[in-house]
Amino acid sequence: MDPLLNYRPGRSGSRHPIVNQILEEFDPDTPGVAGGLLRLRKLKEYGAEITIDVARACIRESIARAEIIDRVRKKRDERAQSPLVYYMRLGDLVKIGWTTNLKSRREAINPQEVMATEPGNDKVERQRHKQFADLRVHGEWFRLESPLTEWIDQLKAAYGEEKDVDDRDMISTKDATKIYGVPYSKLRLWANEGRICEPERRGRELFWDAAEIEQIKDILGDRKHFPRGRTCGRLQTQV
Repeated sequence: MDPLLNYRPGRSGSRHPIVNQILEEFDPDTPGVAGGLLRLRKLKEYGAEITIDVARACIRESIARAEIIDRVRKKRDERAQSPLVYYMRLGDLVKIGWTTNLKSRREAINPQEVMATEPGNDKVERQRHKQFADLRVHGEWFRLESPLTEWIDQLKAAYGEEKDVDDRDMISTKDATKIYGVPYSKLRLWANEGRICEPERRGRELFWDAAEIEQIKDILGDRKHFPRGRTCGRLQTQV
């Protein structure tokens, strides 16, 4: 067997010269390096020609991807620690509440969309309830009418669209299997390996980042023959 195909992170033994050179140039403990080597192994299995330049580009891409995932997770953690007043829509009603964990609240309420957020705690929440008292239906639910609609637009202009906080196109496990042909077991494996982010639970459903699934399929292949003009070509042009 080709030593490159036989490579496993953390295992000693005969290694391909390209693997040896990569491990000399990149710290194997750097997040993304081990995953990049596994991607190279997968490319080799699909018959792609692996040169040192392709290997370097693959490792750099894997490291960059690990850094992005780390930043996303840190951003979520930071946001979870800061109190927010949220505006969640269900039909023509909007719930105005506050939380220190927007992700958890979204999972609990399962809205059609989070229209906007603003910095604030229960004091700001009470101010907003008073501000839009004429639109209150019951509890924290308000009719989506003027002047609330204008206020939400102002928040979007001031703080950005809510998708700027979590700008992923999320799809359910069922849709991931139907659209991309990726079963839950493979999604779970990729998440465990850190290749994609952990899914979000909304009620009984798990939702995954569609862009991540597309990218990882491009990188790993998932076909009998690696397609032209995809990862191999892209890696070569990035060198």
